Amino acid sequence: MRSTLNRLLQRLDRWPRRLAALVCLLLAVSSALGSSRGSPPRPAPLAGRLHAGQVAVPVTLGQASSAFVQVGDRVGLYATDTSGGSARPAELIADRLLVLRVVVGEESASLLVAAGGTAALHIAQDAGGQLLAVLDRSP
Repeated sequence: MRSTLNRLLQRLDRWPRRLAALVCLLLAVSSALGSSRGSPPRPAPLAGRLHAGQVAVPVTLGQASSAFVQVGDRVGLYATDTSGGSARPAELIADRLLVLRVVVGEESASLLVAAGGTAALHIAQDAGGQLLAVLDRSP
């Protein structure tokens, strides 16, 4: 009786390994089929698009100013000041900034741009005023 029980257990011992191998094979096949169906690509993480010495800086703009800006564009930022009754001329504070994200709200829009240290400092200094984005089409 003991020997028949041992033979039965030896036969059954192979089944869990075979089942596990079959499940792994089925999961691999379903994963390969699922990824080849043309699922939309995931956007690259922001850190992957920043170069050494760059930071992601949020910029708030008027909605009309951001209507033509898309992710991947290069923009220049101008500071304008209309307070105090006299308008000062627009001043370029940062140029050739890579647009990482565009979020359009009801009254304003926000850009997330990749900027170097000096440009990020200029943007932060003028964040309270009006900023205008100009699309840069230069090569």
